[in-house]
Amino acid sequence: MKRWWALSLLPLAAPLVSAGLFGQGSTAAPVAAVGGISIVETTERTRDFNANVGFTRHTVLRFEVLHQGRPVALPGPAGQSADQDFWDAWVLPGAPRPAVLAGKEALYLFTEDAGQLQALMVAPANERRRATVQWLDADGGQPGPVHHVNIRDSAEDVRQLQGGRRLLLNHRVVLDVTTLQSQAVELMQAPGFTAPGEPVLALSPQGSKLVSQLQSEAASAHDGALLLINLADGQRDLLHFDAKVLGASTPEATTREWLAEHFVWTRGPKGDEHLLRRAPPAEPKPRWQSRYEIGSQAPMGRAVRAPRYLLWPVAPAMWWALLSYAEDELQGRRAAAEAGDPPSTSFARLMMAHVPVAIGYDAAKRQLVVQSEFPGGELWSKQVVEILGEWLDAELAAGRLQQHLLTPPEPR
Repeated sequence: MKRWWALSLLPLAAPLVSAGLFGQGSTAAPVAAVGGISIVETTERTRDFNANVGFTRHTVLRFEVLHQGRPVALPGPAGQSADQDFWDAWVLPGAPRPAVLAGKEALYLFTEDAGQLQALMVAPANERRRATVQWLDADGGQPGPVHHVNIRDSAEDVRQLQGGRRLLLNHRVVLDVTTLQSQAVELMQAPGFTAPGEPVLALSPQGSKLVSQLQSEAASAHDGALLLINLADGQRDLLHFDAKVLGASTPEATTREWLAEHFVWTRGPKGDEHLLRRAPPAEPKPRWQSRYEIGSQAPMGRAVRAPRYLLWPVAPAMWWALLSYAEDELQGRRAAAEAGDPPSTSFARLMMAHVPVAIGYDAAKRQLVVQSEFPGGELWSKQVVEILGEWLDAELAAGRLQQHLLTPPEPR
């Protein structure tokens, strides 16, 4: 769009220099202008004497905003004129009419309409007594770094703000540069929470909502919250989460990448944006299942009430692996077969710590069965079965013996 007003960032006139004794003095020079509004940079140099260090030199940079060559007037308390010196001042090239933003603690917006100057305190000073300016959408549509307005001794940055549409001022006002409309927001605190030093985390994909991170006032490692602010009306919503579970117990851990990993933006029926917690990743389905039980009807061997351990789905080779472990490592002694026993290629009786144990393979169920056949002393029987079962579970969890597993089990 063609602008009817001119923008200049070149010196408008020769610098004005005044000097005093001992090298004291100041230099003033125009550094930017838009329409009838101009910014003048003044560098003040002083030389003081200190009994401890001798003479010291100081340089302070300040800015003035002029309209038609005259300093602008700011309304102050009780009808008095407010301080007209600023620590920072910028032209807003993306504005629909000549505009300058300037401030120290509070931030002022100066605009020109039909040759008339309009001055507005667009962002009052915050509790930190230091003005801040931050683009919300200049970094690939996301918030950029925060600029802190401070007393400086030099300024090499260009006296203009451009690259985005929305500016966050003093962490409490969002200014739309393209319309010069502002919206008050409150992102520094919520019931039970406070904001860290730089709270702004992200902007929604369509730019309708701002995400701010919060910290629990109770210093809880678990209580985390994100504050969502609707930039159209300032409405706020809290999204709670377990900070420890999501790895966000410190502000440093709460990054834009962290947000994308654990949360997702969605659109409602009317196009409104919502931030939702991502479903936790599904646990990988185990390739095996095991279970301890006590039954009165043994799947094989004697029909006695005794503890047993079941593992499925496995190949017959798992039976050989467990039998070898019981005999070689636990000194289990092979016992004589009894009438009605399954074939010895898939069933064996052992005596382990004076407890008779049957280890068998059920081909129909693709299942390994370990069962105590001790008619009394259930505690000893249970311990022996658990020793064998725990060894199998540990081996499989460590990635061993998995060559003896079959296809994943069906739900039982």
